[in-house]
Amino acid sequence: MDLFVVPTIGFKLLYGFVIVRVDRRDLVWINVTTNPTAEWIARQITEAFPWDGAPGYMIRDRDRIYGAVVTRRLRAMAFGTQGSQVRILPLRPLFQ
Repeated sequence: MDLFVVPTIGFKLLYGFVIVRVDRRDLVWINVTTNPTAEWIARQITEAFPWDGAPGYMIRDRDRIYGAVVTRRLRAMAFGTQGSQVRILPLRPLFQ
């Protein structure tokens, strides 16, 4: 599950939402909006997975848009969730 920004030719921003099933490399759901909210994302999750067809686990990034509303929806649908782990690697000089 990911949310990404797409600039338009008129310098407006569209926000794309995508859900990919990694084990099958299958695109499950994609939608676009101009104003993403936590409620909109929760509704997209509900539309992407029927109540009996949800996978057992979902990996998502630690974006602020996934607030309490999205977390409650995932728990109600019996998802196990995991925020992605971000590691910052130490910088090494190019020339030593």
